[in-house]
Amino acid sequence: MKQTKIKIKITSRQIAVSQQVQAKVRADLEAQGMSLSGEDDNTDDTFELSSEGVLYVDDGRVTVEYQETELTGMAGAKTKVSFTRDNPALVTMMREGTVETVMVFEQGRQHICSYLTAYMPFELCVRTFRVVNELLESGFLYLDYTVEVRGARLERNKFTMEITPQDTGLDSLLAHDTLPTPGEQS
Repeated sequence: MKQTKIKIKITSRQIAVSQQVQAKVRADLEAQGMSLSGEDDNTDDTFELSSEGVLYVDDGRVTVEYQETELTGMAGAKTKVSFTRDNPALVTMMREGTVETVMVFEQGRQHICSYLTAYMPFELCVRTFRVVNELLESGFLYLDYTVEVRGARLERNKFTMEITPQDTGLDSLLAHDTLPTPGEQS
């Protein structure tokens, strides 16, 4: 499979929501015999992750693929962020492994997604406020969205991905009319 090895820097900021909403979500989960981790969830939580991954195109779909780590709480999962060249504003994030989900990000829209964990599956509503996808121009992707569980806003996320090819500069990679496709090594 032709892939271009890339360096990936991800910054994810999870922004706290009101205590009232947190209390409702906690009550709903406790009614099911579960709990929401963390004593004080009314704080912002930001993490940065640097990783290696691959970039490839298959039938017009651009994909960035990387392994999750302990830092994200999803060690053992593989994440694929993809979009079509014709519609870069519609971004899909698929995770496989220890957690499984497909989340769809489309500015001004909401999408219902399933999230499968080792404990149980549950349904999420992903509401996207902003998508800035410049991965093919400058190596930058920004997603601003909320994740809701059972109609209660649980958290707002601001996700940034920056990619840099390991072997060549992004300009050199993107100067070609086509990106690598599965089955070819750059």
